Amino acid sequence: MLSALASAAGPASAVRWASWAVLGWAGLALGFTAVTLGATDRLRRLIGRRPAPARWPDVVLLRPCEGAEADLERNLASSLCRYPGGRRVLLLVPSEQDPSCAVARAVAAAAPAGTVEVIVTGVTSRRNRKSAHLAVGLERALAGAAPEVIIQADSDVLLDDEALPALVSALLSHERAAAAFAAPVEDRGTTLGDLMASGLLSASHQDFFALSALSDWSGGVTALSGALAAHRTEELLAIGGFAPLEGLLGEDFEVGRRLLERGRRAAISARSARCAGEGRRVADVVSRTARWSMVVRRQRGALIATYPLLLAPTPILALLAMPLALAGAPWPLLVVAVLVAARATLAFTLRRIHGLPVSPPQALALALGAEVLMLLAFPRALASDEVVWRGRRLRVGPGGRIDPVDAAADEAAARAAAP
Repeated sequence: MLSALASAAGPASAVRWASWAVLGWAGLALGFTAVTLGATDRLRRLIGRRPAPARWPDVVLLRPCEGAEADLERNLASSLCRYPGGRRVLLLVPSEQDPSCAVARAVAAAAPAGTVEVIVTGVTSRRNRKSAHLAVGLERALAGAAPEVIIQADSDVLLDDEALPALVSALLSHERAAAAFAAPVEDRGTTLGDLMASGLLSASHQDFFALSALSDWSGGVTALSGALAAHRTEELLAIGGFAPLEGLLGEDFEVGRRLLERGRRAAISARSARCAGEGRRVADVVSRTARWSMVVRRQRGALIATYPLLLAPTPILALLAMPLALAGAPWPLLVVAVLVAARATLAFTLRRIHGLPVSPPQALALALGAEVLMLLAFPRALASDEVVWRGRRLRVGPGGRIDPVDAAADEAAARAAAP
């Protein structure tokens, strides 16, 4: 870049122009991080002032599961964690032949009588199977006396004794809160891919706590996470329940959008949702991050530009600032150094909020690893509208709408992957 500018306008003016460009970009990113830090601290203090519920409503916990997953039995058994109110657990499996069914039945058999039920949903959808399972579970939950609260929890979430009380407390914390969710974090892992994924969800601007803080501060749509979420039953039914979400990826954002249309919001729990994730290659987490980013592009097109500009600019800015410093323009590198410190501070703050171990050097490594991950995923998010999700190839259209690309090929791939 510098050589091209130098040939056109001379070396000195090229360096000067490039310095101002890098200073402006770094300053914009630094300002964004400062706003995020302020909004995050504001939300943390608001959560700290939440009163305990006067009473605990009855809940039904829906847990869709499918296939052979590591630690599935332990995760499903954690559904019987402490909750002061009445609670039913529905384990949702697609068929008797699916590997998850035997695990779910073992968990139900070991639980106190009448607390856990296995529901064979018979879901054959080729689109969003999780939403299809949840739709069947919701119908079953409403078959008797309708609970006040419906909770959904992914099969890779390990619940502890604070998870459900904190989630329901968040839901009851404000009359406008129609839903509540726990920020998903991945705190286990041994590979570089695991660490990058952990940094993305617990130490970067993509952390759901940070996203929720910005939404709460700006009044925008809350991008809630469906890994662990609670819904006021009447509000969930008012937006159509889970069935309309079967044709979408990014259904979590769609729930937040529909709630905001009704003048309602999604609150965030004081307790994070611990999700499994170990032994992954960098390519695995890049693929997943690209899928998430591509769904953002199809749902909220303009936001995709924020990935390199605001969410993950630090590695690029550092690479641009270093040669400028060697050319006699040190200010861009100094501002980038302040940006690095601010990003590490945000990472440190978020990890402390999640109750995860962190030191300043670890916070810096997690923050930079997360930004590198987003940058690696960005070109893939732009290049294609197709994703492979749970062994099925899907095309993502405007608004996150999905359709199978090649049903016959997907069926063959699914059979080949079956144990």
